[in-house]
This record gives sequence, C-alpha cells and structure tokens, in this order.
Amino acid sequence: MYLSDGRYRVIGELGAGGFGSVYLAEDQTLHKTWAIKRIPESLLKEAAEAELSVLTRASHPGIVRITDVFRTDGHIYIVMDHVKGMNLSKLIRSDIKIPEKTLLTWIIEICDAVSYLHGMCPPVIIRDLKPDNIMVRPDGHIILIDFGAASVSKGTPEDYVCGSKGYMAPEQLTQGRTDERSDIFSLGRVIAFAAGEKAPFGLSYIIKRCTASDPARRYRNAGQIKRDILILRNLGKSAIVLIIILVIGIFISVNTRKETEEINAAAAAEQAYSQALMCFYDLKDYEDTARYLQNVPEETYPEIRYYLRISTLLSGTSSDREELWETLEEFCSFNESSASDIGPDRYIKNILCIAKTYISSDEKGEGEGYEKAEETLKKALGGGYKDKISAGYEAETVRLIINSLISEGRLNEEKKKAKYEEAIGFLSRLEQLDKDAGDSESAVRDMTDRALLYTELKEYDKALDTYAESEREYPGNTKLGYIQHILLLMRCERPRSEIDRVWDMALDAGITQDEDYGIVKERMEAYDKDE
Repeated sequence: MYLSDGRYRVIGELGAGGFGSVYLAEDQTLHKTWAIKRIPESLLKEAAEAELSVLTRASHPGIVRITDVFRTDGHIYIVMDHVKGMNLSKLIRSDIKIPEKTLLTWIIEICDAVSYLHGMCPPVIIRDLKPDNIMVRPDGHIILIDFGAASVSKGTPEDYVCGSKGYMAPEQLTQGRTDERSDIFSLGRVIAFAAGEKAPFGLSYIIKRCTASDPARRYRNAGQIKRDILILRNLGKSAIVLIIILVIGIFISVNTRKETEEINAAAAAEQAYSQALMCFYDLKDYEDTARYLQNVPEETYPEIRYYLRISTLLSGTSSDREELWETLEEFCSFNESSASDIGPDRYIKNILCIAKTYISSDEKGEGEGYEKAEETLKKALGGGYKDKISAGYEAETVRLIINSLISEGRLNEEKKKAKYEEAIGFLSRLEQLDKDAGDSESAVRDMTDRALLYTELKEYDKALDTYAESEREYPGNTKLGYIQHILLLMRCERPRSEIDRVWDMALDAGITQDEDYGIVKERMEAYDKDE
C-alpha cells in the first residue's frame, strides 16, 4: 500500500488502538522509515488537521518528531519518527526490575515533555497521556509517541469525549472538558501505574495531588511536579547531610555558634538561589522563581534583580518583547562586567538562561530570538572568560548553539545552507568535547548528526566520508550510522562492492538485532534487482 501520491510505502502494522492504527512505512523520497498513524476523520473534528500541524513545530528530545499531516480516503495520517524501544506499560508489567532512581528520572523526563507541550503557543493539550503512549528508548530515555487525540484548544462541554479510561480526568470523562490540568490528572495516573502498589516515600502525596477530583486542587503545571520529584530523588542525600550536621553540632562550642549560623545562612541562600534557577531555567515556573529569590540576598547574588524582572515580564499574559530584550541586554552587560566576581559557573549559567529566554521569546518563528541567542552564546565561548568555562558547561553551550542554528535553518530556507554549515562546524567541536570526556556514544551521535546535515545539504560525498570516519573510530557503536550509510550509498548508486563492505561491518556490529534490519535487507535485495 502506498500513501501520499506514492511517497510512503507501507511495510506493516506496528499496532492499533482506539484512535486508529499505526503503520511502519518507507519514505520513497528520503529512503528512511517512519511510523504513520491513521485516524478515521469521523473520530476527529474538522480542525484536527490544523491542530496537529502545530505539533510539527515541536522540537524536544522527549517528544516524537512529527514531520507531516495529511488527509485522504476519509482518514487523517500523522507521519512521525519510528521510535524504538518498549512502551512503559509493557516494561512495568515485565519482570525487569526498575531502580527507584531510574523511575523518578523517567517521571522527570515526562514532566519536561508535558511542560514543553503546554508551553507552546498555543498550548498543546495531550488528552490521551497513558503508559502505552510513553516509550523507553534503548538509551534509557523517555519519549511521548502518540498525539492522535491532541488539541491546541481547550475542550468545551460540547466537545467529544476522548482519552483512555483509567487515565482521563473526571471532567474529561463526564463532560469532555479538557485543559492543562486534565493532562496533570493523567500524568498522576501514569505515575501511580509506574510506581505500583508500594509507591516510594513522598510519591503517594504527589500522585494524590495530581489526581484530585477538583482541578483547582491539582498541581498548576508539570513543572511543579518535576520540582517535587527532584526534591524526593535527592532526599536520601539530604538526609545524610542532615545527620552529619547534627552529629557535628554536638561538638560545637558556644563560641562557634555565631560562625555556624553564618555558614548555615550562606548555605540556605545558595540553596534558594539554586532552586530559583531550577524554576526559571528548567521549569519556567516564574512565580516560584520570584518566591525563592526572596530568600536570596542581592548583595551576594546581584544578578537576581534581572531574574526577577525577566520572571515578572514572562509571567504576564502578554509580555512586551521589546522590554524583555532590553532587560536581557542589560543582563548581558552586567554578566560580562561582573564575570571575575561571580565566577565561571554563575557566568555561564546566566548566559544559558539569557540565550534560552531569547529562543523562547521567538514565538512567531521569525528567527530573531535564535539570532540573539547565538550571538550571546558565541560571545561567551570566544570571550576573555572562555578558558575558565568547564568542559561540561562548554558542551552544554555548544549543544544549545547547534539546536538554535538547526531550528533557525528550518524556519528560513534562504539561511538554511549557511546555518546548517555553521551547525556542522559546532558539531565537530562538540564531538571533540564528548570524545575528551570519554563519552563515545555521544561522539558517535554527533558524527551521525553531522552526516545527516550534509545529506540535507545534498553534500553526499561529505556525508559518506563522515559515516566512514565514524565507522573507523567506533566500529561497534554505530548501528544507526551503518543503516543511514548503506541507504545513502544506494541512493548515490555506489558500486555493490562498496555497499557490501559496509554491510559486512554492520553485521559484525550486530545490526541483525536492530528493528530496521529487515528493511535494510529488503532494500539490499531490491538494489540487486535494479542492477
């Protein structure tokens, strides 16, 4: 079966659910595989195609990438990445023992993905968040995969009821009304399922608050859930520190109490500052940012005045971008002039916060926010303070530049080539950082991303050279690279002997265990017939 004027060849069915079936299909143009969700139009409103198209702008590691939405034969089709791994439902029901810390990390990643969708403009309401729609990838990270019921508008009493029993909020089940807090309820049910009957200490309270029958009593957003999960995950470490402090306290004399109080006050201020940055940088919870900053002395952390101003602007119903950018520019000037006083860690954290705020303010997709972010990040990496930035923070900064460049390239076809070429240069830099850190898995991913960008630019020889370089340096770690390499060799009509050489290396690396093995093998056989 072929879809979209022959572009997608359906290979087989991956699964079926209440909203439709999911197929594995090969893209005849790009020569790669996709998962395609097929939903009867009768199950969705007329606006569904437009609503789902909003998700094609989503770019988050915890959200499956949707590349196309089209309508034909009385159905709506959603084309998305084919995600490998096991869904959370099967994994929890299996005999695999999941460490508590791993479980909490997964919940945090789900919260990140939900926060991103709710933070889009307009907000995306998932409406069918459940363990079956949450995948654990082979690398151990979480990704949400099914948005067949998603909406960019809040449901009304006249709206249809959609979702899965056991995970739908009461107002969703009885009245069809949905908003962000409906997803919070579903998230609470997901956490309850994953935790099982014997939920870890503190998790029961989080579940209970998520699943309150009254939406007003639930968490306001997924960021607040993440905050409490982070506190819970770090509870063991905090308890040990508390015991040590109590034991030491027995031996403290009266003469040292004042000094101890000062130390404790400084530690409390540092903790409040860290919590404020987490709320601002990770959670985008600007009300809690301001609350934590009230316990931070400005004479010790003078940059808090900028975080407060930015938080106030961002928490408004309609923020003034011009005023926001003026504040960010002032923050940049302060950060540069105070770099030697605040130290390298605070310096680069401020830079990352400034850059991410520029990016998030680019709601209209004009690219100006990305340009401002790139300018800020590059200045930090090339400035007089560059030698004092740790390798870890340098890598984080480079990754943000790469994501910004690629996103801007997708927005502007005229700038695409220049932005992608610049991203390729930074990928080489990131690869070296990951290599120096001994992270071969990330280094391979950097090289594969570089090859994919070369392919996007139709610079096939450079892409093939990059795949070959990756295979030489990391012969057993490049399964995805081997697959893409073989497909590109066939696309470029290279000699069979060259393709066989890469195929043999792929077999030695264990490609037969990969889900795409059968597809590549089929393509190899078809290539023989074509010759």
